[in-house]
Amino acid sequence: FYEHGQRTNTIATGYKISLCEWNEHTSSPKHGCRPDIAHGLMELRNSYMMLYLTDPKAGIDKLRKNVLTRDAIKRNTVSSVSDVVSQMLQLKEDDYANGKLKVGSIKKNRNYAAKMAKCFQKIGIVTLAADDFTMKHALLVENYFRATAKMEHNCASKILQWLRSAFRHAQALGTCTRNGMCGLKLLSKSKEINTLNNEELSKIENVQLNGTLEKVRNLFLLQAYTGLNITDVYLLKKEEVIIVDGHPFITIVRTKTPILARAQLVQLVWLQPKAMAILEEWGWNIFKISGQKANPYLRSIEMAIGARCTITTKVARSTFAQLMYDVLPKEVVQRMLGHQQGGMMERHYAKVSAKKIVLELKKSGLIE
Repeated sequence: FYEHGQRTNTIATGYKISLCEWNEHTSSPKHGCRPDIAHGLMELRNSYMMLYLTDPKAGIDKLRKNVLTRDAIKRNTVSSVSDVVSQMLQLKEDDYANGKLKVGSIKKNRNYAAKMAKCFQKIGIVTLAADDFTMKHALLVENYFRATAKMEHNCASKILQWLRSAFRHAQALGTCTRNGMCGLKLLSKSKEINTLNNEELSKIENVQLNGTLEKVRNLFLLQAYTGLNITDVYLLKKEEVIIVDGHPFITIVRTKTPILARAQLVQLVWLQPKAMAILEEWGWNIFKISGQKANPYLRSIEMAIGARCTITTKVARSTFAQLMYDVLPKEVVQRMLGHQQGGMMERHYAKVSAKKIVLELKKSGLIE
């Protein structure tokens, strides 16, 4: 079938079989495709062609709706939202029986189906037709899991995504013509930023440690003074240091940056005196340890200084971002962190503090 002049094998809901899986000689899907999708493609292709010949000006959406509506009338059955959930669970049960799903996955899907059934019963839409499920009902479902059931954000989002997939599967089977969950945008939970202040950094500097604890402490301080991730600290090399007006800097490309974007995303690292002191003490041979192994040592340091938050290797980078953001413009801190977009810094590393507000008020002359 041709849509906008291009060959497409898309069936009613977004299930796709790429062209390489389509047998051009027999005009049918190749062996190994899912039977329900392959059968649906064959039927839809024939139905679309017949309807297209009778109404050449009809668009793909109208043809798709006509096909599904005609099939529903032929079956003389109205699928409800409960049927949609049951069909999705049955699909997972079949995958589990065929060895495509593990025990943990099938238990999770059964749990999702049970929670959805309870939700539909509570808000009174058990017998609601699947085609009548609109954004209003989607919001009711979301409010139920967030407010009534008092679920965590991650758990509620996974259940809502599972329901969206259930409607998509029902569309593929032809039991409903629309997905009422498509317009629901799942907002991410605001992330709490853990940072340390100058007093806590001073306590970490002055605490008496030996052996590996001392090395991990110095590595953490090096991150907090440069704003580098633990994997990027090891990129510091003495021969790459540049001097700008008597101050040492170094440019690195973050290991997290994709290869295609590395030419544009260069992090400019300021090597302040405390960071240079640690590097000179080590002779630029930086102590190497993974973040997973370093975090237990940082827990001991956390208890030793009585920190307000849990100290991990990621806290060092957010601490640097917050301390710099309090006194420097956003664009400067963004370059020092190696971010392409300033929103990343504000969402994950730094927030507007009272100190930042006072500084801006002094700059504007509103306070002295």
